[in-house]
Amino acid sequence: MANNYTEFSEILIVDEGDVEWLKKRIANFEDPPGEQEIDREDYLKAADKYGVEYDQSLSFNVEFKEGEAWFYTDESGDPWHVANLVQELFVARRPEDCFHISWAATSSKPKVGEFGGGAIFVTADDIDFVDSWHFLDDKMKAWREKVE
Repeated sequence: MANNYTEFSEILIVDEGDVEWLKKRIANFEDPPGEQEIDREDYLKAADKYGVEYDQSLSFNVEFKEGEAWFYTDESGDPWHVANLVQELFVARRPEDCFHISWAATSSKPKVGEFGGGAIFVTADDIDFVDSWHFLDDKMKAWREKVE
């Protein structure tokens, strides 16, 4: 049996107010769905739009030091959680800012189709992404349509 991992590591430049806001929000991140109705609804919209499963648990590590928030995983995590958290910060404090995070998808065994990755671009207004699987599916579909 193989183990699959989603790994990432990215820095967001922050000020003291951002750190305070992020720490407060992270402390409440695992609240049951419904207690944070606005945040939950925004997450559900993004999850539905991009075909990811809703999960309210914190699936990443974050460390704060010297004007930086370092988001990373030790083994595996969900970059969508980081993207949604950062978007909430931007809506609350930095509406003109942007952030990006990329990830690697790996497996402990050489399973076909289990390796890839992607990137997410975040603003206060939108979260956009690309991943290797969708990219390749789109390219194969376009190629088939062209040769048929």
